[in-house]
Amino acid sequence: MHILLLETSSINAIIVVLGCPRRGYYSINCNIPCPEHCLSDCHIETGTCHGCKPGYQGDQCETGYVLICVYHAEVFSEKNIQRKKTR
Repeated sequence: MHILLLETSSINAIIVVLGCPRRGYYSINCNIPCPEHCLSDCHIETGTCHGCKPGYQGDQCETGYVLICVYHAEVFSEKNIQRKKTR
């Protein structure tokens, strides 16, 4: 968080800017990098990710998991191919 003081001849104001000047960092001093496996930025105070890269989960994308892809392959014999052609 950054606090700016705006002073003019007619207005005195304090402006609070929420966010870090550098993307990918969080904390009050903006000096802690967001977790490595965050999809994008993280919460400015807690470091909680706003989404995880594929293969990761958890508040800070700290848990890796394996994606298992299963597919069905049909084996064709000459008989099956000829039967499909005549239908």
